[in-house]
Amino acid sequence: MNHIKPRTWITGISIAACVFLSACQLADPQADTPAADTTGTTGQLEFQPDTVENIPQAESIDNARISIDLSQYYITNTGDPTNLYHVDENQVLWGCGSNHYGQLGQGIQDEDFHNEYVKIADNVIHTDYSQSGFSIYLTSDHKLYGFGNAGSGALQQYDSFDWDRYINAEHYVITRPVLMMENVAYARCGRDDIVCLAENGEVWTWGTIAIEGGYQSTDVLFYPEPRKIFDDAAFITGGWFNHAILKSDGTVWTWGYNAAWNCGVDHPEVVDTPVRVAEDACMVWTGSMQLNSDVTDIGQFEGIYPRFMDNTIVQKSDGSYWICGENVGTTEKVVHGAEADYTVVCSYEFLPYNANAIEDGTYCDDMGSELIISHNDGNTYSIDFGVYKVAYFEDAIGEYDPETGILHFSGKEFAADMADLGTVSADITIEDDHLVVTITDWAFDNYLPNGSMLDFYKQPEEE
Repeated sequence: MNHIKPRTWITGISIAACVFLSACQLADPQADTPAADTTGTTGQLEFQPDTVENIPQAESIDNARISIDLSQYYITNTGDPTNLYHVDENQVLWGCGSNHYGQLGQGIQDEDFHNEYVKIADNVIHTDYSQSGFSIYLTSDHKLYGFGNAGSGALQQYDSFDWDRYINAEHYVITRPVLMMENVAYARCGRDDIVCLAENGEVWTWGTIAIEGGYQSTDVLFYPEPRKIFDDAAFITGGWFNHAILKSDGTVWTWGYNAAWNCGVDHPEVVDTPVRVAEDACMVWTGSMQLNSDVTDIGQFEGIYPRFMDNTIVQKSDGSYWICGENVGTTEKVVHGAEADYTVVCSYEFLPYNANAIEDGTYCDDMGSELIISHNDGNTYSIDFGVYKVAYFEDAIGEYDPETGILHFSGKEFAADMADLGTVSADITIEDDHLVVTITDWAFDNYLPNGSMLDFYKQPEEE
């Protein structure tokens, strides 16, 4: 495999090339960069983001061989309050937000916040964003490019890990997309690394895979060049904590950070090579089950960063879901966090998981109404439900029916003197990227008739 290794990357330094083994070939990025008219193009985009509420399924399991339609898992809308990236229907990649690491791919680095989208590249079918200041994208001819924060080595330019580069990454940036690999079927970002699924089923990874210990630790797992770690893979995952591979025979293999036993391995240390943890699987997730963000304007994040889950989730061939890691099981364990140790319930064993259950959290509609859902145990929930300027119900009792997918709740409204003002009975269902509350019976039908349906959207969690 030919790959490009810029020896020192402060903007403008030239690129040096070297040769590495493999069938995945890397060409000179200067000779193979995207269309030349991409820099400086700005505009407002009109688009509807993809969402993943109905989870894509494996295409087939035939004679224990799994076939995945990877296009179902392409990311075309992803980001956080720092950056937002979108691939439009014409396969144009756009980006907005910070350019602190040159992560808008315009050939410059600045401290301005760019609210308007700038064009980054053409012929893009898939993108991913690390939340660490670097991004990648895959073109229709299956070439993988990267740009932005280079301090972790994820963009293939340093021979060894260096804490100064890692901490002061604003001095080590790639401000234009560089070609990193060819013959790529799919790729994902980790926190400081990249994992790549080649068209021939090989899995390659590079960058800072994991750091054990705090600042200045020498216990760092770092690959300066793409390293082949697996064969015969059907799918790979990304996320901040660990990666997973779905092998074509239905087995699942994980590696990476394992502090919350999230790799499915019975110890809290870093798993440095893929370990088999499950079988009879047709899909696996780490980081998040929702690949595409539903945010269409970077201001909608309201400064709240999407949180990666510290779990591995497996779907078995019978359609059931299984989960390990944080907030799984009943046993509390000490987790070694980046800044301090903390205690959390977690399990390395995979336990049954209802992937289609209604999630806890705060939901709002566009009129100011609010819905707060809190899971108690089993299929019971506590519900706070308020219709703007009409009524507010606290601690309503909800019961979820997994067969119908309906969360039914009922409760009473109380005034400050605890006088009973009225009752409500309603059903909550999942509809694409939001929840629908159908009021079946309540005391305020003169304001809002029984049978009315209200759309509620999940609000980002505050850290």
